Amino acid sequence: MVNLIAAVNTDGELRLDVRAIQDTKLAQSLVKKLCTFLEKEKAATETRMAKMHEQGKTHVDIDTSWKNLSGQIEKGKEKASVIISLLEDINRVLTGLHASNRATIQPSFSTLRAEADVVMKKITECIKMDSDKNQRRLSVCIHELAINMQSSS
Repeated sequence: MVNLIAAVNTDGELRLDVRAIQDTKLAQSLVKKLCTFLEKEKAATETRMAKMHEQGKTHVDIDTSWKNLSGQIEKGKEKASVIISLLEDINRVLTGLHASNRATIQPSFSTLRAEADVVMKKITECIKMDSDKNQRRLSVCIHELAINMQSSS
């Protein structure tokens, strides 16, 4: 009977070790996925900001600019959802890992959390820039209407 219990215990431990390896690989995979997503978003926001600076010199229809802003907000929400979801998934897997396995992944995860914060701030900054640009366009339009009204009187 003792040998049977030992075999069950050993088998149970082996299953736990396999599970720990799988969970560690899963955490590493999620970290890599988040890292790739954040790198892509950093590049996209930098490109977007550069384009916004160029567009500031051209006239854009107010309706179009509001549609663009609405699209940017929706995309920002989607990106935030992906980032938060990946961070939560990684955190959930890390919580279940043995301390030694968690210790190997935790520094990368901590760095990615900080990077995710930076990326989200850049996404938000792009949206704010679009919003500010729309406000300036509206002000110019209203000012031009006022001037046209005065000159036709």
